[in-house]
Amino acid sequence: MQSNLFLLNRCNRVNRFDPFEPHIINRGELQNKLREKFPDNLSNTSIKSALEYFDGSMCVGKKKFSEPCSLTNQCLDSQFTECISSVCSCKQDEYFSQSLAKCVPRVGELQSCFFDDMCLMDMVCNDTHCLCVGNKYFENQTSQCTDQHSFNQYCDKDIQCRKDQGLFCSSNRCLCSSIDHAWSLTANKCLLTYGKQFCSSVNLCNSDQNLKCINQDCDCPDISKYGMCDCERSVGKEEYWNGSYCASANDYSLMCFNDYECQTLTQKTVCISGSCLCLDYSIVILKKYYIAFNALHQVNLTPLLFPKLMWKGTQISSLFDFSLFDSNAILGMILIHYYI
Repeated sequence: MQSNLFLLNRCNRVNRFDPFEPHIINRGELQNKLREKFPDNLSNTSIKSALEYFDGSMCVGKKKFSEPCSLTNQCLDSQFTECISSVCSCKQDEYFSQSLAKCVPRVGELQSCFFDDMCLMDMVCNDTHCLCVGNKYFENQTSQCTDQHSFNQYCDKDIQCRKDQGLFCSSNRCLCSSIDHAWSLTANKCLLTYGKQFCSSVNLCNSDQNLKCINQDCDCPDISKYGMCDCERSVGKEEYWNGSYCASANDYSLMCFNDYECQTLTQKTVCISGSCLCLDYSIVILKKYYIAFNALHQVNLTPLLFPKLMWKGTQISSLFDFSLFDSNAILGMILIHYYI
């Protein structure tokens, strides 16, 4: 017992160099002297050794940075380390400086660095400066890397929006470029919209808008250019851009405003007087002929195409027998009943 007390007292000794009267005092003597000199400041002061600790049987040297430990008082005070996960380590917001041989505060965004441990948590050193990684940005208020925002979420600046989704901050919302990209719920990112930029694969076009990366021309609002995101236009599947997405071309006789809204390839129709109709002629069920007549060229095709056409019991030899179309119109249409 006396041996242990002796060793404990030796661990607590503090060396003091006095050029006039060198001597050694123990912990109790030093504490009494300090209490006499500073009676108001030392009532709860505890003096401990900076170099050694008592391990239960003897005084041993305190642990250096990265050495194993079981208690924080086993780590060197001069290095400002703590016993974390059984190792003398720096606190979370500090890193160990080899040149200073102690723990020092980590640096924040865009501050100079030489290696990752110099930067705050969740940041990396890009050889010169500390930066947040992945889909995170540095939040000044919390001094931490924070998750970036997704589509239509609140923002103050571009860096707060997901770059990998093609978003930027506009009117305090994370949005796609309104010029050439649109948000895709399917892909969960901004994709090329109708006829805006070059595309090398269909994956770059917005599938939510039914767009394809097409290398051909089509009669759409804008002429298709090489490798542009466009609506599909082929026999059996004709679509057109309606301003928001690729819509199916209209069937015969349905309303239209432009030729590209009709099935120009599949049904050979065009937009005439607000409806998708045949350009020259067509035979339709229910025993009716729908004849589209070019009023400008004044060509009479009736006797050649329909030699047995009858109008109210009388055989028709010329469409010009009728004045049912507007002479000022480019295209006119006449409905003729016939008998077999």
